[in-house]
Amino acid sequence: MYHVELRESPQRANGFNLDAARLHAEVVNPWLAGQIFEFGGSEWVPQRMGIVILEGPELPLHRLGMGRGWINALRDSKDVTKQVLEAAQAAIAGRANATARAGASRSPDIERDILARCAAGPLSLPAVWDRAEIVAPDASAGERLVLAEAALNHLLAERRVELCRGEDPSAASLPPSEADAVLRAREAWSTERSNGLFVRSAT
Repeated sequence: MYHVELRESPQRANGFNLDAARLHAEVVNPWLAGQIFEFGGSEWVPQRMGIVILEGPELPLHRLGMGRGWINALRDSKDVTKQVLEAAQAAIAGRANATARAGASRSPDIERDILARCAAGPLSLPAVWDRAEIVAPDASAGERLVLAEAALNHLLAERRVELCRGEDPSAASLPPSEADAVLRAREAWSTERSNGLFVRSAT
C-alpha cells in the first residue's frame, strides 16, 4: 500500500492506503504532467508543491485517527518517492517512444479498413492482424503485426475506437493505461482467438 503527503505552505494533505493505480491516477500522473489537480479537498499546483510517497502495510482506521496517520505511516513504511516518480517518468518516456515508432510505421489504409470493419461490429485483435494482411499482403507476419498495432494505437489515441472484453455492446471499455498493457502482451494477438478482446467504434 502507498501513503502520500502533498505539501504547499501552509496547506498539507495526506492520502492513506492507496493502491498503485489510484496513486498514479490521482497524484503521480497529474503531478508529472504539470497539471493542476484536486486531492484531499484542495487544488494543487505541481510547480509549487512537494510530494512524499511511502510504501508499507495498510494502516487500519484506529491508526489514522487523532492526526497520527502520517506519523504511523512514517514509522511503518519506507520512502519510495524517488523510485515511484522515476519509474513513472520512464514509463511515460517509453510510451512516447512507442507512439513515435508507431507513427513512423502507420498505415492509413489499415486504419481506414479497421474503422470500416468496426462499423459493422466489434473486431477481435487477431482479426485486426488479419486486416493488416489484407491491406499489406506482401509484408511478413511480424511486419503486419507492427502495422496492425501501430494503426490501432493511433486510432485509440484519437479515440476513434476503443478496446473492450467481449462483443456485448454493454461491455465496458478498457482504460487507456490497461489498453496499452494489453496491446503489448503477445497473448492478446493470439490466433487462437480465445482472449475475448475486441476493438469497436468509440461511442
